[in-house]
Amino acid sequence: MPRFDLNRIGGLGPTTLRLVLQVFGTLCVIAGIIGVFVPLWPTTIFMILALWAFARSSPRLHNWLLTHRRFGPPLQAWERHGAIPAWAKLLAVVSLATSLAIVAFAVHSHLVVGIVAAFFAILILYILTRPNAAPGNKI
Repeated sequence: MPRFDLNRIGGLGPTTLRLVLQVFGTLCVIAGIIGVFVPLWPTTIFMILALWAFARSSPRLHNWLLTHRRFGPPLQAWERHGAIPAWAKLLAVVSLATSLAIVAFAVHSHLVVGIVAAFFAILILYILTRPNAAPGNKI
């Protein structure tokens, strides 16, 4: 089975791909910062995506995000142990439940609401099954 090579995606050269990932990571950081101020706009997933993109394109930006005063500690826990702090789990579940309530109120299709509810249930299950803290740490 051939090994997945990030440098060969879509025929892009390594320099072009690195630039695309840096732009994507930067846009994710901007979207994550917006999420700090806008209710129901996610922050964490955008920061995790930025961390992923920077890990593959810019060690400097990856390190900046990991050592950031506000975003760094949860991202370090995620990157090293797949851990999500309990407060972040609670916030995610409340945000998803609120979003589902808005969808249920705004959309009059039981099918659409059911699909969204099923998707959110899978997300919530995934979030709740992640560890709360890195082994040996209490977050």
